[in-house]
Amino acid sequence: MSLLQAGSIAIFSASRIPQIWENFSHKHTGLLSIITVLLTFVGALARIFTTLQEVNDVMVLAGFVISTMLSGILLAQIILYRENTKKHFAKKKQKSKKA
Repeated sequence: MSLLQAGSIAIFSASRIPQIWENFSHKHTGLLSIITVLLTFVGALARIFTTLQEVNDVMVLAGFVISTMLSGILLAQIILYRENTKKHFAKKKQKSKKA
């Protein structure tokens, strides 16, 4: 069972880490939705709380902690790169008007 839990942690991380790196590389978050990321972050926080209250499994807790951290990084990037994202889409809009 713990092997499956470790696998799910790896799969979730594999889906988030490239997005985090892409945002960092471009210094904007593109079309990433703040609402979706915020809900994921809050949901992961709730899962940490319920896991601590109901389940005594370190692997489950580790998965939710990692999920929360990665979602928190994405949320921070959305906030930090907000102006750059606006500028990016303004440039794209200007280019499409010229074409």
